[in-house]
Amino acid sequence: MVSDILALPPTVEQRADALERAREVLGIVGLENYAQTRAGDLPIGLSRMVELGRAVCADPYLMLLDEPSSGLSKEESLRLAALLRAARDDDGESVLVVEHDMSFVMDLCDYLYVLDFGKLIAEGTPTDVRKDPAVQAAYLGEEIEEEQGASAP
Repeated sequence: MVSDILALPPTVEQRADALERAREVLGIVGLENYAQTRAGDLPIGLSRMVELGRAVCADPYLMLLDEPSSGLSKEESLRLAALLRAARDDDGESVLVVEHDMSFVMDLCDYLYVLDFGKLIAEGTPTDVRKDPAVQAAYLGEEIEEEQGASAP
């Protein structure tokens, strides 16, 4: 729009649309009761919902998330995963997640790439990745059978 190019103030209609979208997203992320609260005054779990809400407001094609469940309680992680699944399934958004919380990832993702110290050690569905011996060794502390045989005299 010309008004955007010229950095003109938004019209009354644009402001009303933005306010309506903000209220809609507050409902989606469960923050309607905090509409008048400064984001910086919210606890970390609710702050994450604000971050997700900001992203959702832009109607992204792709969301890139780095450690989104970090610092969240189990309950907050489950809620975040449900919201991300809804964004993916209902709104058609793609979500790329970098995360160390394996239960969060396994519950959320359709397809995984697993890295260990920057090296790809497995890829596939959560079911396939969960069974992979290299993943079990890297993330569950179990030895890979091949290595056990190789280390025997």
